[in-house]
Formats: sequence, C-alpha cells, structure tokens
Amino acid sequence: MNALQAIEILKHRNGNFAQKHGITDYVRENEEIINAFITLLNAYESRPVIDKTEKKPFPFAAVEVSGYDNPITNLNPCGNFLIRDIYQFIISAFKDVTEQLRSIKDKIAAGKFKADNFSYVTFSGTFKKRDAKCLIKHSNLMVIDFDHIGDLTAIQELKSKLLKDPYFDTILMFRSPSGDGLKWLINIDITRYTHRQWFDGVFHYVKHTYGLEIDKSGSDIARACFLCHDPQAYINPNIYRV
Repeated sequence: MNALQAIEILKHRNGNFAQKHGITDYVRENEEIINAFITLLNAYESRPVIDKTEKKPFPFAAVEVSGYDNPITNLNPCGNFLIRDIYQFIISAFKDVTEQLRSIKDKIAAGKFKADNFSYVTFSGTFKKRDAKCLIKHSNLMVIDFDHIGDLTAIQELKSKLLKDPYFDTILMFRSPSGDGLKWLINIDITRYTHRQWFDGVFHYVKHTYGLEIDKSGSDIARACFLCHDPQAYINPNIYRV
C-alpha cells in the first residue's frame, strides 16, 4: 500500500463515520489533516533526487609529493606532483634509462648509474629540500621497498598478494629500477602515529604476514624513491575520483 492509497482509505472511513454519527466537525478536522498530508507528500515526491551511490572524493586524489631531477645529490625539488601524474611518468617515460640500467651487470656500476641518471620523488610529502627537517606537509603515504624478490613470476605473485592485503590500501605499485624488486605505496594516518612508528609496525607486519624483510630506509620521511619505466604498474582506480 502506498501513501495515496492510505489517504483514500482514511477519507472513506471518515466519511462513513460522519454518516453514522453526524459529527461533521470531526470529518472537517481530519480533512485538514489529509490535505496537509497530501501537500507534504507532493513536496516529498518533487524533492531533488540524491544519488546515494555517489562516492566522496578519494582522499589521496589531490595529495601532492615532491619530485626531483637527477642526480641523487640534487636536493632541491623541481615541483610537486599528483600520484596520477607520477603513474603516467612510470608507464610512459624512463624506458631507455631503465633498460640501460638493467643491462649493467656490475652492482657498483649499476648503483652509480642509477644515482646519476634517475629522477626521484619523496612519496611521504612535500619538502623545501630533501631533508626531514624541511618537510612542508606529510602526504599520509609511505613507500615500502621489496628488494631482490626474483623474476617476473615472483614479482607478480607478491604483487597479487599485496593488492589483496586486508589492512593497507595500495595507492601505487611498480617494479624497482633494477627489475627484481617492487615498490609498494600505501596509506598511513600520521595523526595516529609518527612516520617512524608506522614504519616499524609495517616492517614487522610484512615480515610476519609475507615472510619478507623490507628496506629499512623507508623509515626516513625524506626517503628518495627512484622512478623507472613499468608499463604494468598499478594505480588505485579511486585516485581519479576527485
């Protein structure tokens, strides 16, 4: 039964009551109630319809982090970038320099080449210069480094597990410049714990859950993360919800 049907029944019952008892004032008062009910119903049905499926902006869609030109000794950011901008760099740029690095067999030579030729970002925030004391704003993000995971199959297996992690949302994930590691960008809440406390917690969580140790340099707020080419990089689709 809808509201209009209920109104008709109420009218009919009031009419019958009046015929039997002759109480016109009672009917008149109830008619006023009915009319008020109809007015209210019309106003309700003509209200703007709110799409309850509409989602709020994703909190990390507008977050900015500082980016730096190579070499690693350059501590002055060239600008601030959105996560989706960095994702576009990763899937479309740095191809030649990434392939060149992975062709270098000597580890020392490869390390020097990476330090001299790869641009990088500080995922945990924006900085006046790359120094923890020069933090402008924390991003509530933390990058986790998995080194020497293995071949593409091993990397893909770990990637699949991390994307299903029940405690941390994956914001961005891509292969490391060397090709045998993985970068995992996750969300944290800096209002609850310090950056270092979060890192220590994640370190033990990953070790217990995945049986892996992560690079301890991630405890540094100003930690540099090199960008490289990875056409299969993952980005959280909500990052485009602004």
